[in-house]
Amino acid sequence: MEASILIPVVIILAVGFVFYKIFGGIYKQNENRKRLAKEGDLAVAYVKSIAQTGVTVNQMPEMRLLLQIENIGGQPRQVEIKQLIDLGSIPRVGDKVYVLIDQKDPDNVVLSSTPFGGNMQTKLVDDAGNTAGTVDLGSDIMQGYMALSPELRERGKPGVATIVSVMPAGGRNSQITMDIDNIGEALKRVTITQPVDGNPPAIGTRLYFLYDPQNPEIRALAPSALTGGQSLAAGANRVDPLVLGPQLLQVGAKAMGTVLSASSVPLANPILADRGYSKWNLLLNVTPQNVTAPYQANLTISLSSAEKAAKIAHVGAEVPLRYDPLDLQTISIDSIAMGYPDPYEEVIKIFTDQLAQNHDGRT
Repeated sequence: MEASILIPVVIILAVGFVFYKIFGGIYKQNENRKRLAKEGDLAVAYVKSIAQTGVTVNQMPEMRLLLQIENIGGQPRQVEIKQLIDLGSIPRVGDKVYVLIDQKDPDNVVLSSTPFGGNMQTKLVDDAGNTAGTVDLGSDIMQGYMALSPELRERGKPGVATIVSVMPAGGRNSQITMDIDNIGEALKRVTITQPVDGNPPAIGTRLYFLYDPQNPEIRALAPSALTGGQSLAAGANRVDPLVLGPQLLQVGAKAMGTVLSASSVPLANPILADRGYSKWNLLLNVTPQNVTAPYQANLTISLSSAEKAAKIAHVGAEVPLRYDPLDLQTISIDSIAMGYPDPYEEVIKIFTDQLAQNHDGRT
């Protein structure tokens, strides 16, 4: 008699336990997802594997996913998650997805409802809950930015390097050896490992990379959308407008130059000539302020006004210069010493504004 009474009770308890384990877990999943939608950090991940768990709620299957969190510049890591996913939104192996990561528990990860790719305008919200603008999460800039390590997203500065070698490193990863170029310093050879989509950079390519100024060992090739093109043009002047040009004006050795010859160079865009722009090949006699002997150097320079051309581009003109003491042919007119604004300020501002727009706020 007692056994016949206990059997239904045991069945009820067993069913209740199963119900709690399945639907209690689903409830916790949904609550966690809602919380991370407000508080989580957005990141990019690759789907390594995906399979159904056998649980379905409201025709939505629960999927078990193995994700590789992109952390370019740092150590990539993998997490396994379970999540209910609408049938039309189930990713495939190899797909990129946006994920939300718990700031306090990096292993607590959920798929973001934001689709990867396409035009997805999303509001940015600061820590006070105020709307800080909008960003297109489908843009190349945003996708490349979100794949970087937190250090590079928050503090990344650009550098210039030349590719020495590229070797496969398993999966999407490549082992890249490159020589870092700085004014007044010998080339520094470093090796990084990072995922590269598409063709890896060719040997000899000069390109931009990002590094953490607080920990320069954290570095990665810069997403091309952040720098207007990852690679610097072949045959271009060593002094680029984003890194080495500003460095030369800041830390280059000082000298005075006398123009020995000046020849005009046609501009690629004739409209600029109508606005007063001009381009010149100058032969300079360079007299360093230190004990270095005078020497001659060639300089191709673009000038933004007829007034500057009249002051600089004629035989006998005296101009202040900056040069690289380790490469005497890397020179620049010191426009700041001449009383002109920093010619690189606007380019640097555009780059830093892009980083700030992507970093400030949370979707």
